[in-house]
Amino acid sequence: MGKIEWDETFQVGVPHLDHRNRQFIVRVNQLLESVRRLHSATQIIEYLSEFSDEADHHFHYEERFLREAIDALEFDDHAARHAFFVDSLRQPFLDSDNEQPPDVEELAAFFTDWLTFHIQKLDKQAFGSQESPCEP
Repeated sequence: MGKIEWDETFQVGVPHLDHRNRQFIVRVNQLLESVRRLHSATQIIEYLSEFSDEADHHFHYEERFLREAIDALEFDDHAARHAFFVDSLRQPFLDSDNEQPPDVEELAAFFTDWLTFHIQKLDKQAFGSQESPCEP
């Protein structure tokens, strides 16, 4: 549990976005593997926080093309979902005492479920409705 295996169900039909999503999933899997080896809550939070910048960059890139693919209300909802994911990386343990390491398997399940649903359903729905693919 907690590792995302890329297959054709993740393809949204826009080659450069499919490529970037695939690379993002590789990075998420690497992040999760790295934090599984850590025992310090401080180190885990630091890794997640550092990765949040990469996730933010990934989502902003996608949003450049998404803005043209869907209406403003749908765009705002989609962008808010991106922000939620990034926030979950930046401040995942506000209620913890930073002494106890977080449950990495629970994090892995969240990331896996969130990204799988988001790409396979929401991204595919948004970009699949386009008449012609976006260009970078």
